[in-house]
Amino acid sequence: MGFKMLIKRYIIIILVIFLSNYLIAMDIEKNNQNTKSELLELSDEMLIEIIQHIMISYINNWNVISRFDHEVNVVNLIKDLNNLKLVNKELNNKLSVTEISNLFQKIRYNRFSYLFKKLKEKSTLEQPNINELNSRLNSIINNEVEFDPEEVIQLLIAGADLNLKDQNENTILSKAIAQGSKELIEVIKELGFNVVSDFHDTFKLTPLMKASSYGHKNIVSMLLKLAADIDSKDIYKGTALIYACKRGHTDIVKLLIDHNADVNHIGDTAIYYKIDENYSSYKRSALIYACIYDHLEIVELLVESKADINLQDECGNTALMSALKYRRKDIVDFLIEKGANLNIKNFKNETTLMLASYQGYDDIVKLCIQNGIDVNEQELFDKETALILACKAYYNNEHYVIIVKMLLEAGADITLKDKFDLCALKIALYRDNIDIINILIKAGAKIEDTEFNDLIYVLENCKYKVAVFLIYNYFKAKFNAYNLYKIVKQIKRV
Repeated sequence: MGFKMLIKRYIIIILVIFLSNYLIAMDIEKNNQNTKSELLELSDEMLIEIIQHIMISYINNWNVISRFDHEVNVVNLIKDLNNLKLVNKELNNKLSVTEISNLFQKIRYNRFSYLFKKLKEKSTLEQPNINELNSRLNSIINNEVEFDPEEVIQLLIAGADLNLKDQNENTILSKAIAQGSKELIEVIKELGFNVVSDFHDTFKLTPLMKASSYGHKNIVSMLLKLAADIDSKDIYKGTALIYACKRGHTDIVKLLIDHNADVNHIGDTAIYYKIDENYSSYKRSALIYACIYDHLEIVELLVESKADINLQDECGNTALMSALKYRRKDIVDFLIEKGANLNIKNFKNETTLMLASYQGYDDIVKLCIQNGIDVNEQELFDKETALILACKAYYNNEHYVIIVKMLLEAGADITLKDKFDLCALKIALYRDNIDIINILIKAGAKIEDTEFNDLIYVLENCKYKVAVFLIYNYFKAKFNAYNLYKIVKQIKRV
């Protein structure tokens, strides 16, 4: 008996078994035990061929011509096959779920090719005018008309130019990726366009980068299966992983890491240059971007995947320093728990202690002091110390009072000045923080009272609560009519 005849025979047997479950009495089921045993004794090649025929029948129930890709629930498929008495404990030993899934993917692609041909046959655009087709497609690419993937498929099959671009060099492939239309991408691929490695805009973003940025996991998965270069870089050295980390697409980050994306690459992305011409950025690692954009789950995923926790960006900032700058306290705590180095300085000579002092994180300040970080270190350009930064903060709360006390106890120099010649006390006067002013004065900071300069300073800047505090506590004895006239005369504005 020929191979094809055997296949037909066993498919008939399967159908009989199927009917026995639903239409025929249980005694007929007993008569089928021999045929089921016979099925299990088949060669792997024969078994796969039979299952393939069943799957084709399963797929042929998809009658929407414009839908080429149906997400398949393999578990449900197994249940369907179970109903046919093909999958049981013994059969699972012969054919794994993975093998069934791979077989299904192969058949699904064959189905796509079949539907693609059918779509060509059914095209409503008979004897099309190519110029009209291109004009319509161009309008879609340039967002002049609503994007309809089914219309685009018809236009492309009828002969519209796949290489049409907008002013930013984006093609219809870019549009399909942005809209998450996997079916349209499949059509573009079937028409011979390289959907994996072609660059499609002035910033050299690959399809994988765009899909990662837009959060379309199914498209990312498809491109990876087509061997897309996972670490390809745009003109700013951005990678697909960096795009996904910036946008917070945790599932895509995990997928890219599972495909061995470089977690320690330093780069930036082009998207933000498009949005804001004045956007200034530095090349950073995926971990640092995840910290900046407050994606704790991605930070955890990257650290678990051996991302270098102390890697510095182009300015010398680590992930911890970046998290501090952007007030990502949960991430700060996580990084410290995972062993982030507190003693690293960036290229502006900023320390973790300075950043924590400015943000009001007294627990981190305490850790930094315990780690021996110099409390009198000055930033390279603005000459700020941790104490000056704590006084400069706009948030008046008890955390800054605690920080100032800790810094002073650790030996902070109250006489050091920033590049504007302002000491910690002068800055505290301007910030209206009476508690800190009092602490600094008690620690030895001097009020410049010879010419009432500090009082004049706070009055000029409308800090009336501080002015009353100074008058009552420090200038009371000297406050007479002559000195009042002298003060008013020197005030530029009240």
